[in-house]
Amino acid sequence: MSQYSKEQLLEIHKLATDFTKCILIEYPQDNMCFTVSYPLSLYLENLGYENQIVCGSYQNENSLKNGTPHFWLQLKDKLKTIVDPTIGQFESTHFQVHVGEKPKEYEEIPFEFDEWFCGVYQRWKDKLLGDENPLYYPEQFNNNSLDIVMLLNINLNAATILYSQSKGYNKAHSVVYDKYFDCIFQIIRNYYGKKEWSQIIFNHSFKDLFAKALP
Repeated sequence: MSQYSKEQLLEIHKLATDFTKCILIEYPQDNMCFTVSYPLSLYLENLGYENQIVCGSYQNENSLKNGTPHFWLQLKDKLKTIVDPTIGQFESTHFQVHVGEKPKEYEEIPFEFDEWFCGVYQRWKDKLLGDENPLYYPEQFNNNSLDIVMLLNINLNAATILYSQSKGYNKAHSVVYDKYFDCIFQIIRNYYGKKEWSQIIFNHSFKDLFAKALP
């Protein structure tokens, strides 16, 4: 297990910041932790920065967000450095990405990745495909205000960047990667031509992803 240099950590911070800003557009970081962390994890993996998504919660008795479910990334290095693309929802009133030590307020669940990921993935997928129980979107925390058009914009932006990047890599795709695009392709097929489709902001690279989903 390696240890990243200061320069590499600065590069990871820049990559995570640029990726997060690009996919969120003008949307806030609140309630977006799994939505951003999932594709960011794959994006960093493609660039050689091995990591894993971590599931936990934010524990701060002095905060109104105490007990909020939360997701972040942990690099596979000696220091267990974390990458949190949505820490701004807790620690400040403005956009912020964190690369460094895990904050003391973050509490991990006592389960391995394989034990929790499938259930969280299914809730994320069900919400995006309109099959969800509205209380169970991964980071929703009993908040029904998450707008489907907002979620479609963010998720399709992330998928477009990731798909465009991945075409230049020959590394074998993981099950987690394949499950991600399985959901994205279903989203495109499900919403194409519907009223929500006209409200999605596409960037210039979307045509490749679209062609793959609708051959």
